[in-house]
Amino acid sequence: MPMQAGIPVINTFACSSIASGTTAAAILIPPCPGPPGNPPFPYRATSLSAAGASWLKAPNMGVTHITSLQITASSTAHTVLIMRPLNWTYFPAGLAKNTTVIPDSVLTGIASDPGLYATKYAYATPGGVVPAGAADAAISSTNLAVCYQLTDGSWQYDTIASGTFGSTLTLTTGTPNNAGGAIPAGAPLFYFGAIAGTLKDPATGQASLGVVTKVSAVDVFQDVLTSQFNALHPGDPLLVYDGNGTAADSLFAIGYYGQW
Repeated sequence: MPMQAGIPVINTFACSSIASGTTAAAILIPPCPGPPGNPPFPYRATSLSAAGASWLKAPNMGVTHITSLQITASSTAHTVLIMRPLNWTYFPAGLAKNTTVIPDSVLTGIASDPGLYATKYAYATPGGVVPAGAADAAISSTNLAVCYQLTDGSWQYDTIASGTFGSTLTLTTGTPNNAGGAIPAGAPLFYFGAIAGTLKDPATGQASLGVVTKVSAVDVFQDVLTSQFNALHPGDPLLVYDGNGTAADSLFAIGYYGQW
């Protein structure tokens, strides 16, 4: 098994976003797919706990590490955020293809509001104590960034267009209208929260890490040894977000999934 900075590597990734107008750029770095040459690992949950999450019990489930983030910056400086999921929930019954509305019921929609850390925090903590480092931030069209796995094994970044948990929660993009485009029963919904990056992560008490671009230049931010650009839990995705607004930057991220 190859090594990266002394860490056994399970798989690698390369993701990009090419500049286009003033549209925000969001690169979803999907969770570990498992070892190369195998079908994508099916992420499934049966409860809001590590014991109920298939990916947290799998033997070859890696932590996501960005080792190099290249930004070809435009004529305006921007802050590029590296966002970790703040929490997760799951779809007990899945969601059909070509669908944007999430049913209100916890049995047919999502199992919980992932922004309510005080009562619905799904990551393991010492002694099961609820983290005190971040205030609740209910899922909404403000606390909106999410991702989920489709039946074909791929992952999709999405946002909440409107509604709140249990009251017409609606996705902006929704599931694709093609074979494999549904969300399977038990698939997780990872929650990143507000794309301003200002929400604190319950696990650390810190807001998202951001790097500032240099105007009309190519920046390469590398993180091989310090693990600043990494997820905190095995099987977590990462979201690289550039709001752009005036002109647009091109982003290119590479890295690996390691056994830490």
